[in-house]
Amino acid sequence: MPLWDATPKHDERPVLVVQTPGFARDAFLPLVEALRKARADVRVASFGCGAEDGASIASEIRTAAADLGPDVIVVAHGVGATLALRSGAEPAGWVLLAPVVGVWPTEALTAAASLPIGPAVDLTAPRDWNGADLRAVLLGDPLPALECAPAALVTEVQAWVRDGAVPIDLEAVHGPVWVGMSLGDDVAAVEALAEPLRRLPHVTVERLGRNGFDPEDYDHARLLDDRRPIRAAVRAVRKTRR
Repeated sequence: MPLWDATPKHDERPVLVVQTPGFARDAFLPLVEALRKARADVRVASFGCGAEDGASIASEIRTAAADLGPDVIVVAHGVGATLALRSGAEPAGWVLLAPVVGVWPTEALTAAASLPIGPAVDLTAPRDWNGADLRAVLLGDPLPALECAPAALVTEVQAWVRDGAVPIDLEAVHGPVWVGMSLGDDVAAVEALAEPLRRLPHVTVERLGRNGFDPEDYDHARLLDDRRPIRAAVRAVRKTRR
């Protein structure tokens, strides 16, 4: 697992950003840069597209968080947030944008769950679905910067959709959790998150979008790269650091 250091000056409390497998580094740069400007000591855990499954990636996240000490704050998005929560890490806090902790089986998600998988999944390639690019239907348009993802992990995520549930023990999560979500997200849908999030012992949920007086609701990718959700995540990091 490459762990790249985004901050030349080290602060008293580190932040571990978990890069979602399949999302390229460039997709996380707006979030990383905002954290840096907030004087966070940012490291980014990134993953290739080899043979790793969800358990091995979660184990690497746990190791990285432990190496950074008990004051670390874990920041993650989407499936990366799911793997972080499954890791057994015990950070000072969690700041999660659109964590996938439940499944709302839309037609597009169901179609994605039936796609054939090879040795690795190239997310840079368009996936036709009813005349549209399935990636854009799920993630949003414009698409974030994407790369390949481990086939074993993608196969697991497909099984989550088919089973209608994400295998995660939320009651065992240590530390306060902040979650940012939006009605425009069809991957981490509000309908799928509402019940599982209640099982977190210490959770604060912030609905991002129109109900918070933003000009729009955010799709899955915009929750990662739009300046307003990013600002909300940075605020959550600051509150956790107090």
